[in-house]
Amino acid sequence: MNQNKSAPRVFRFPIFLILFIFAGCSLRTASREDLSPTTETIPTTQAIAVPTENEALYLNAVRLMSQAAFGEAALKLEQYLAANTLAPNRGPALLNLALCQLHLDHSDAALQSTRTLLEDEAYFATKDIQVQARWIRAEAFLRKNRPAEALALTFELLPSRSTKSKPSGFDVRGNWSGKLEPLEIAKTLALRGRIYGDLGKTALAEAALARAVKALAKGPESERRALRAQVASYRIEIIEKTCAIQHPAPSPLSEREAIAYIEDYYACARAARAQYCEVKAHNDQAILSRSLISYRRLASAPLQLIRQLPPPARPVRPEERNHYEKELKAAIESWSEEKMKTFRNLDSCGAENIF
Repeated sequence: MNQNKSAPRVFRFPIFLILFIFAGCSLRTASREDLSPTTETIPTTQAIAVPTENEALYLNAVRLMSQAAFGEAALKLEQYLAANTLAPNRGPALLNLALCQLHLDHSDAALQSTRTLLEDEAYFATKDIQVQARWIRAEAFLRKNRPAEALALTFELLPSRSTKSKPSGFDVRGNWSGKLEPLEIAKTLALRGRIYGDLGKTALAEAALARAVKALAKGPESERRALRAQVASYRIEIIEKTCAIQHPAPSPLSEREAIAYIEDYYACARAARAQYCEVKAHNDQAILSRSLISYRRLASAPLQLIRQLPPPARPVRPEERNHYEKELKAAIESWSEEKMKTFRNLDSCGAENIF
């Protein structure tokens, strides 16, 4: 008997897997290369059905997401959800809608979508979906400058320092059930480290990032490389924030103070060079492009003195003021540019003219 003729109709929906959405403190936006649309394998004993109109609507939305057309994708997902009030695939659809909303910087909408997803049983949210929904919520809270709530979500997923044999994950009603996979543990710890970095808690941030790498120590090489690159990207952001806090621009300003500030700042920032090489080694263009934004901003921060020169540390006569400022700006630019050369060209990893 031919099983294909009698098998039930099967159509399984792709969900965007959120690998590392939490990157780029300045952007607070994940690039589409961070996300991998997947479809489950349909057994050969089952008939592969032609998508219905509504199913095609959903698949078209996923295709648009893969092309970074998040506005159009969100509209189609909203149409799909409105037309399929009882479908078991509403969970993946709402998760993808929340992700689109996050890409569009609609943080309030993303928070509402994920709250509905987590609280309404009609969405049949699996543990995987609920974990990813919490990651999206954490990112949305960060964008709204609510890091404490973002941090709390990481402790919902991973409540203790131990990553071994601890129950974690959620059932369909949001109750503790099962446990996180090693990659989910690593991602959650990396997110926690990023949040600590955002809060200026450098030691806690570094501890969480180190645990993230350790959590995936025995995972597939491709996953470990991606995680190391992402962690390095987060470390560049943390170094940027740390150096800005520890070495603020002096005011009032003299040539001697400017030189001391530039020396101290770049001594703090130089650790970012090795981290950028780590990102470059993975050769993921999405992570690399985001890291470059933070890295370039970190390396060029002292040039902000030129754009907004602090008041002089010594009295300057009005008729000398323009000449004084012009000379001081030229000196700051020259000193900074000399230091920036070591950030533009990294011999250790063969990187030249990075920015």
